[in-house]
Amino acid sequence: MVFLPELSENGRSNRSVLTKNYFDVIIFLHNLFNCLVMNISKSAKRENSNIDNFTTLYQGDKDVAILFLHGLGSSPSEVNLFLKYVANKGYSIFAPLLSNCNKYNTADEINSFYPEDGLKEAQKHYNDLAARDNINKIIVVGVSFGGNIAITIASEKPEKLGAIVTLEAPIFFSTKIYWVLRLLQPLCNFLKIKHVRKRKLFYRRGYHPEKGKTNSLIPVTAVGRIFKFIYGKNRQDLEKINAPFLAVQAAKSDLISSRSAKYILDNIQSEKKETFYLPVNNHDLSLMDEDGKILMLEKIERFIESLQ
Repeated sequence: MVFLPELSENGRSNRSVLTKNYFDVIIFLHNLFNCLVMNISKSAKRENSNIDNFTTLYQGDKDVAILFLHGLGSSPSEVNLFLKYVANKGYSIFAPLLSNCNKYNTADEINSFYPEDGLKEAQKHYNDLAARDNINKIIVVGVSFGGNIAITIASEKPEKLGAIVTLEAPIFFSTKIYWVLRLLQPLCNFLKIKHVRKRKLFYRRGYHPEKGKTNSLIPVTAVGRIFKFIYGKNRQDLEKINAPFLAVQAAKSDLISSRSAKYILDNIQSEKKETFYLPVNNHDLSLMDEDGKILMLEKIERFIESLQ
């Protein structure tokens, strides 16, 4: 597996950025040592076993359906604003909770997740929508790794596919994450460590534990499989896509390199393709302010309406 650090516009690594990220790596190594000595959990308890609804489905009056795919360790409930917004526009919405990769799963359960299994599950949901007589067009919207699944679905040119919208789909990773992965994965694999306890370095900018729940353990094994999937099959799938495509990305994500959206558009064959950069410096788009969320919703709506 080859990882590429984020480069400046002149093609060289920005010295000040790298210096800062080297400091982050030193902090990470210190935190990892603490994890190994004191905080490796042998069994992960479920943080929230009280799940009311595994699947969100809105039946609209239009013949266009939106299949929403969440990312690793997330759920559709974290984008309720988006789901309600497009539902109010008359679109049918299907937002399944994917097995073994959602926020209600323990780190041990997530470590049993294979990207190929998530892809098969998403394909089944897509086919179920496509089988409905009242649905003539399906738009697949994927957040984070859900966007990578959407890319592979689009590469297979399924029946009734109308468009793909990705939100912070990783193709390249930020310099900090690049170095963390290069250090963390080999070490954990060697020591047969399946998950490590999070420290400050791994939480999203602006995240406050009291404002929401998150898994306190990093499922290292599953994360390794996902990176192999992205750097292998997923990138190769891009050249097979000819459906309309909108790639939405944070202007300066703390996890995803800003090159990702451009790389997607440069490698797909679609005639209609657009990028949209959000004024936020965070991979977790739910932490955007209201103005940013409105910009995102309006852009996605305009893109979908332009397909009619």
